[in-house]
Amino acid sequence: MSFSVMNLYIKCSQFTPFGLLTPCIRAAAANLEFVRHGSKHWDPKFKWHRTRKVVKVKLPDFEDRRTEDDMTPEEIRSKMKEKGIQPPRPWVERPFYISCTGGVFEPYVPPEGDGKISPVTVHGAKQKVEFLEKKSKSMMAIRKIRNFEEDFEVSDFVQQAQEIYINAHTFMASKDENKLQEFVTERAYPVSTV
Repeated sequence: MSFSVMNLYIKCSQFTPFGLLTPCIRAAAANLEFVRHGSKHWDPKFKWHRTRKVVKVKLPDFEDRRTEDDMTPEEIRSKMKEKGIQPPRPWVERPFYISCTGGVFEPYVPPEGDGKISPVTVHGAKQKVEFLEKKSKSMMAIRKIRNFEEDFEVSDFVQQAQEIYINAHTFMASKDENKLQEFVTERAYPVSTV
């Protein structure tokens, strides 16, 4: 029971007009417990741990953001280094143009043998399997081309390729380099003009 409550109890019990309230005050005083220091823990052995439970949060400096516009690139770099942030790398973009590949997609390989081997023999069976492998690879390549160009037809491509081939050879023979550029890729042009 605190000191002020005790004084109030004593004063109320001395005066006769307040004598009627004494049982109420006495009951309230019986439920109170004396505490020496209300803010202290009764067992301070974990006080050291409780003091270290605090996490210090580093708040952003809004004044610093205002001055970033006035900073030199070297100062900005040192600030970023202090915070552990990588500075942005300079963007180096080199323009290049690709309209052809460096090599031949599917070089022509002449068929092996004289074509008279029977499919029943070991050599004939091997030749047949190799032929099927090559055919399946070319079918997969055509399917891949059709993914990019839906109206691709092999027969149309063969005619266009033959026309390009004939025109390129006629302009190479006549040494007309300006017209040759229309029919030859940029990789084949230096080879064909030598």
